[in-house]
Amino acid sequence: KSNKSLANRLSNFDMDLALLKDSKYTSTTVGRIDAESASEIKNELSNLTDELEVFTVPMADDDGEIITVVTLKEFSDDVYSTLRKYDFEKIEVGDVEGTPQHIISKADSRLLTIDSERESVKKELRAVAEQWDDEILALKEQLENEKEKNEILSSFVQTNDAYVLEAWVPVEDTEKVEQIVEKSSDGHCAFETIEVEGTDDENVPILQQNGWYAKPFEYLVDMYAPVRYNAIDPTIFVAITFPFFFGFCLTDAVYGLVVAAIGVVLLKGLGKVKESMHSFGWILIWSGLWAVVLGLITNGFIGDFPERIAGFRLPTVFAPVEAFKHPETILIIAIAVGLLYVNIGFIIGAINNLRYGRTKEALGSQICWFVFEAGLLLLVLGFMMPAIGMIGMALGGILILAAIGILIWANGAFGLMDIFGFLGDVLSFARLLALCLATGGIAMTVNILAQMLDQMVPFVGIVLAVIVFIGGHIANFAFQVLGAFINALRLNYVEFFAQFFEEGKGKFDAFKAKRTFTKIKN
Repeated sequence: KSNKSLANRLSNFDMDLALLKDSKYTSTTVGRIDAESASEIKNELSNLTDELEVFTVPMADDDGEIITVVTLKEFSDDVYSTLRKYDFEKIEVGDVEGTPQHIISKADSRLLTIDSERESVKKELRAVAEQWDDEILALKEQLENEKEKNEILSSFVQTNDAYVLEAWVPVEDTEKVEQIVEKSSDGHCAFETIEVEGTDDENVPILQQNGWYAKPFEYLVDMYAPVRYNAIDPTIFVAITFPFFFGFCLTDAVYGLVVAAIGVVLLKGLGKVKESMHSFGWILIWSGLWAVVLGLITNGFIGDFPERIAGFRLPTVFAPVEAFKHPETILIIAIAVGLLYVNIGFIIGAINNLRYGRTKEALGSQICWFVFEAGLLLLVLGFMMPAIGMIGMALGGILILAAIGILIWANGAFGLMDIFGFLGDVLSFARLLALCLATGGIAMTVNILAQMLDQMVPFVGIVLAVIVFIGGHIANFAFQVLGAFINALRLNYVEFFAQFFEEGKGKFDAFKAKRTFTKIKN
């Protein structure tokens, strides 16, 4: 290919390119120059020496010229220095032989031969792979495991006769590890087990122990940060709420089925070889199923497709809460869920703070909000229920003032700003309604446009309607799924984790052989 490219550039040379090589006494310089500079360059080169020949030919692929300068070797540096003053691009001729046309023809023929040879070699390699692939991969895996096993020993203190091994071990495996070491060393060993106590746990790796349902959602928690050892692991809460929030934002049964189907494909494909894809597949499946459930409840089936295009309407028993007819109901549910979830975060945060002896922070960041909420509740009840009346309102006012006092005591005067932060956290859950309406609204708009095209455009209207319907819903699906995923993450990361999350060192990664192609024989 290189020879062919060179020959194409020099295709106007009607000579053997081997003649452009240096000889014992002469030096040949070849390169590209601008056509308008040719005469000036020739004049300047002629002033260097009489032992010099210069000729130019037009280039085949642009408006420049190829200049060739032949001179005695003792003048080659001067020639090159002169040429560099102009827009000169040197061309390395190399070891090619023959005219440019001959080189191009020979290169084309050789490239065809190479393609044939490549296919032949691939067939041979496929045959070799079928015979030896598994064995070579097994040997490679075994060598990598042996290499890691030998490297880990260099991390421990050792003498000529002994090793001192120090490592993290899960509490429930401590006895098992001791038995293995004792058996391997024929009893020539001593142990010192140090338990993590108090608050000295910042550098302790965490081994999360979640059930089959919550396990995949550890992936989302790890995206935020590793959990601190001894702190409460929020994975189970994320496993419950993330699919629900996702489904709440999407609220379309058909869209949800597609999301769940994508999760199944991911699980059966990349999920078999990559743990993160396995987790992500399950996350999409549960999220899609929640979108189906909430779509059924809110009458979301590709927007209003059943009623507008298919010509039937589901009984209200299957869709008791329609988002566009009763958005206030959806909003109340969203705010109620948000208030409950934020309060769960306050409880976890208070537990974590009290566990680490941070009583003031627990009072000023979590407990005060329970007092504040109780005061608000009494105020509302006192206003709405005469039986409680002024006593309830007075008690509510006292509790609100007490909560404000705790805020100022714990966080200073700026602690009053936390009230707006608290209200903002709760009201953030109103986004669930916004995305719910956005999904259904855009889907409904696509359906209306498709229906209008079908009814108002003659002949090709039905074709245009199908294109708009399919294209519009694909775009809406992609946009809304992305929005639902991001918003479900945000409600956990910002509104929930912010109340309690304790960041740790990282996950416990046991030193063990990683086996895919090899196995231990009993």
